[in-house]
Amino acid sequence: MSEQMNNRYASVHLKIEKEMPSATSMPNVLHTLGLSTQTQEVLWVIAYDSLQNIRTIVEVGRGNYHEMDVPIPAVMAVPLLAGCDRFEIAHNHPSGDVAPTVMDVDLTHKILAAANTCGMYLEDHIIMGPSGKFYSFLDSGRLAPGRRSSAGHRRAS
Repeated sequence: MSEQMNNRYASVHLKIEKEMPSATSMPNVLHTLGLSTQTQEVLWVIAYDSLQNIRTIVEVGRGNYHEMDVPIPAVMAVPLLAGCDRFEIAHNHPSGDVAPTVMDVDLTHKILAAANTCGMYLEDHIIMGPSGKFYSFLDSGRLAPGRRSSAGHRRAS
């Protein structure tokens, strides 16, 4: 019976193929990697470990000039498959106006709720413009710092 149960579990082996930069300078990393120069809206998920070493960056959504659809399970799969519990999301506004839209705020709330359900940390949502200018939900106070409440939940405002 125990041999049969062992066959039900899958294992994931993480292979880091190249050294990634630290998450402490995320807007610079995103600009260098080309998020700000995309001509369509795209959303990237950046997963990193507790030492702020970026483990992976994955595009999970691509839209048109003004909007995109983002599947929440695809967002959550990135840090889970990377073996991380911390992640940020970042997307671009090709128009240059980095102010969050109502849809951006709604997406942040949905992803934050999913992260809380999974016991994970959504550390920030960054919006990049073509010039490298950016908006950070964390820096603007719209996403609470990384502490969790006694119930284990973060909050967004």
